[in-house]
Amino acid sequence: MLKAGAARAVINPPLTMAQGGWGAQTHITPSHIESDFWCTALVLGDGQSSTALLDFDLCLLSNLQSDQIRSAVAAALHIDKHQVRVSTTHTHAGPVVGDASHSPNRELLDLYVRYLIEQSVSSALEAASRQVNVSVHAEYGMCSIGKNRRQKLDNGRVITGFNESGETDPTVSTIRFDDKDGNIVASIVHYAAHPTTLGYTNHAASPDYPGVTKRFVEQTVGGICLFLQGATGDIGPGPGGFLDRMDVVQDMGTMLGCAASQALIEARGKQFEYGFSEVVESGASLGIWSRTRKPQAPVPFQVFSEMLSLPIGALRPTEELEQINQDLVADLTRLREANAPAEQISEANFQLKRNNMALRYSRNFYGKPYADIEAHIIRIADVVLIGIPLEPFSATGKRIREDSPFPYTLFSGYSNGANGYLATAEAFSQGGYEVIQTAFAPEAADLLAEMIIQLLEKIK
Repeated sequence: MLKAGAARAVINPPLTMAQGGWGAQTHITPSHIESDFWCTALVLGDGQSSTALLDFDLCLLSNLQSDQIRSAVAAALHIDKHQVRVSTTHTHAGPVVGDASHSPNRELLDLYVRYLIEQSVSSALEAASRQVNVSVHAEYGMCSIGKNRRQKLDNGRVITGFNESGETDPTVSTIRFDDKDGNIVASIVHYAAHPTTLGYTNHAASPDYPGVTKRFVEQTVGGICLFLQGATGDIGPGPGGFLDRMDVVQDMGTMLGCAASQALIEARGKQFEYGFSEVVESGASLGIWSRTRKPQAPVPFQVFSEMLSLPIGALRPTEELEQINQDLVADLTRLREANAPAEQISEANFQLKRNNMALRYSRNFYGKPYADIEAHIIRIADVVLIGIPLEPFSATGKRIREDSPFPYTLFSGYSNGANGYLATAEAFSQGGYEVIQTAFAPEAADLLAEMIIQLLEKIK
C-alpha cells in the first residue's frame, strides 16, 4: 500500500536580508512579512521505494543550494538524494536566495540556507513519521488568473507585460491523498503563472498568490496543501501585476484556491461507487442508491531521475562578465553611499541584475555544447509529476501533458535548481526578455518535450 505523510515548517527570512531582487527596485530589505513563508514536505513510500517532495515559498534555489537540501533530507530519511525533490513556488517577493546578483547583507545568505536545511529536514522527518495508508485521486480544473506576459509594442519590441491574445495554460491540476476513512491527508495544487504580482515597489515579504491558494485549500478541503509551479516562463499575473497591490494577490490566490478546491472535492467522489438498492414510495417513487467506499488497491509507485542533454546557445565569456560585474557593483555601491537619486540607483541595479543573470549562465555552461539537465519523475498510479530546474514556456508544458500516456501529467519548472529560461523556438524569432536571458539554443525546448514524452512512454 502507498503511504503518505505531510508536515510543514516556517522559513521566514530575517528582515535584514535582501528582498525581491527586482532590477528596478531601489530598496534593499523588506519592511515586514505579510504572511509566513513555508517549507511543506510530502513523503511517499510503498515499502520498496520512497520519495520526499518539498515545496518552498521562495523564488529560486541554486543548483548547489538544492543539492545541499536534497542531500540533508535524503540522509535523514535514509534514501538516495535523487529520491528527493526540492521545488520553489517562484514568489518574487521573497528573500534573494538563489540569484547570483550582488546584494548587500550577503553574509546572511549562508546562515539562511543553513536554516532552510534544518527546517527541511525537520518537516521531512515529521512527514515521514505521519505516514498512513492512502488512496490517490486526481482531477483537473480551470482557472484564468494566468495571463500571457509577452507583450508586443507598436514598434515591434517584446516586453514583459500583458498580451491579451497570447497563449496561456488555464489548467489546474490537483491530487489528493486520503486515509482509510476517506479523510484528506495532503493535496497538491499545480498551476502555471509567475508570482510577480508584487513587484519592484513592494516592500512586503510575501509568498504572493501561491501562499493564499494553499491557505484557502486547507481551510476549504482540509489536509496539508503543496503548491507546484508549472511551465510559467511566458505566463504572469496580467495588468494587475508588477506593483504592490495586495488585493490582487488575495484575488488571484482565492480564485485559484476556489478552482483547486472544486477539483479536489470532485476527486473525492472517485473514492466511492454507487449501486441502485431500492424504491421508496414518498409521493414520488424515489430511487435509492447505496454508496460504498472502494477498497484501497495497491498503487503503482516509482521515482526516477534522468539526465537530459540540451544544446547550449551563444554565451559571453565568463571573465568578461566577471569584470563587468565588478565595475557595476562598484558603481551601485558608490551611488547608494552618495544617496543618489532613485532613478540612478534603479538604472545601476537593473544593469547589474541583467549582467549577473548572464554571468550565472556563463559560469555554468560557457564553452559547453550541451548541458545535462535533471528530469525528476514521480509516478503514482495514473498520475505522473515531472520536475526540471528550468523556466519552461506554457506551450512546452501543454505539449507534454497532451502527449503524455498518463491521464494526469503535472510538468513543473523550478525543481532541484535554477538554470534559467527554456524559451520556445517561436519566442526566439520574436525576441524579448526570456530569449535574452537563456543559456539554451532555440531547439532545446522541443528536444526536452520529445525526450520527456519518450521517458513517460517507457515508464507507462
